[in-house]
Amino acid sequence: MRVIDINDNELSSNHESFEYDKAIGKLLYESIVTKHHEAQEYQPEIRSEEPTVIAEYFSEYDEDGIGIGTPYGTDVEYEVLQEEVQEQPAFDEIEAVYRYIEFSEDELNRNLLTELKIELAASDDYLLQTLEYIVPAGLIEPHIKRRQAIRKQVSDLEKIIGGQNA
Repeated sequence: MRVIDINDNELSSNHESFEYDKAIGKLLYESIVTKHHEAQEYQPEIRSEEPTVIAEYFSEYDEDGIGIGTPYGTDVEYEVLQEEVQEQPAFDEIEAVYRYIEFSEDELNRNLLTELKIELAASDDYLLQTLEYIVPAGLIEPHIKRRQAIRKQVSDLEKIIGGQNA
């Protein structure tokens, strides 16, 4: 399936080989209209009023093969001025595609916030296990500083996200 961007420009002819950073965008399955066909009303065939003679048949022919007298039969054809058109309802041609959409700043902030909260939870586990063994404070200090930095980043992001939704 093709991959297109938000402006319908093709990014890849095969979604399986399309590489993108999942941290900054996503692929959404979508059906798009590639061509619209208007309804057709029935239109009869229109022919010329005057026929064109294509063959005449005679009772007698001279030595050169030319008919003598009045023809007893004639083959004619009419010029088709407009072909017959069958009635047909309007319809759309549809194509299934993947649309690549980059995350908005708000989505990026929310994703980062989730990652940071997961990291904090993992850090909580580590600190609790470490404290159980009463490790000297020097070994715990880098984790405490990292947790303080993450908590500040989480707080700042929550303010940004909360301010955008107000």
